[in-house]
Amino acid sequence: MSVKIDLSEKLKNIIFIEIKDISILTSVLKPDSSFIKHLNDNKQELFLPIDTKFITNKISKTKDFNNIPFSEIFYAMFYCISLNEEFKYNNLYKKLLEESKNGIVFLKSKIAENIKNNNLEEAYILMKVLVQIQGDEEALEKIVCICDSLRKKNRFYEEEELDYIQKLIQMRNYALPYLYLSSIYFDNNEFELSLINLNLYFEKGGKEDKLILELKNKLLFKVDYNKAKEILYDKPIEALKLFLKLLEEEEEDPLLYYYIAIAYRIIGNHEKAIYYLNESLSIESNYVEVFNELGLNHACIRDFNRALNYFKKAFEAIKTVEICTNIIMCHLELNHREEAMSYLKIAKSIDAEDEIVLQLEKILKE
Repeated sequence: MSVKIDLSEKLKNIIFIEIKDISILTSVLKPDSSFIKHLNDNKQELFLPIDTKFITNKISKTKDFNNIPFSEIFYAMFYCISLNEEFKYNNLYKKLLEESKNGIVFLKSKIAENIKNNNLEEAYILMKVLVQIQGDEEALEKIVCICDSLRKKNRFYEEEELDYIQKLIQMRNYALPYLYLSSIYFDNNEFELSLINLNLYFEKGGKEDKLILELKNKLLFKVDYNKAKEILYDKPIEALKLFLKLLEEEEEDPLLYYYIAIAYRIIGNHEKAIYYLNESLSIESNYVEVFNELGLNHACIRDFNRALNYFKKAFEAIKTVEICTNIIMCHLELNHREEAMSYLKIAKSIDAEDEIVLQLEKILKE
């Protein structure tokens, strides 16, 4: 469900009452307001909104707005403007707010109150009104800030935040919007794009505080990490250099030790691969992929009994055809023909058309 659809549910309790005597607006309008004249000149009817929870039986029957605080009418107007941007009376409501004595002041006070109470969704609804009426840089910055906090709890706010960020950039191409873009891309694991936008933030004069420095360091780490993973099989030595450099910064990441071990296996240094795999297990003892890697490395140095133990541990957790065929090959190397046949049946039950399974079946039939 999108944010717009979700928030629009808040409109369901709003009703509209036609105002026949528009003179009741005099008390809330500025002395120089042209609102009443506008209504008269255009022979325009006036329907004002109100939340049903503020309507008593008496008011429903008499349509007497004098018994309702005008602040409640304003609040219902905020909802109409914010949550249904196509509503036909919105321009009229905006004009009424702008020409009222305290409408904008009341709006800003409610925004501040909701931010103070950490009621950010309500603050966001109200900020949308202020952005539509004023649309200045300060209002846009504030709504982007609110959106950013909401997005971290509800990803559907991302589209809204991006829209307001683009409006900020169009208004003035300066540093702050790019910091928010960097944050969005970081949370989406698009680290290169996040780093590009963080660099744009600095290029446009953005300052580096403790939190931004932490983000920068995390990004540099993530970008190098991803680059190393991408080139691991094609350029294992280059990948290994990157992984070992990253290990100086992050010593408690079991995955990092795992990838270092893969690089060492690819270049044929199985002893070091085994060492780093054991380091990985010392941090995370139930990492299945590490057991499989240990099996591969022990098989490469022809220690098939140990390899078999590790493969079986991995197979207990995830019964993949790849691990099962590794077990079969170990049994073949150890001349355990019956055990190999037993695991071949299991492999065929997982994927009878797997190329390695078919090859092993042919070998066992000979």
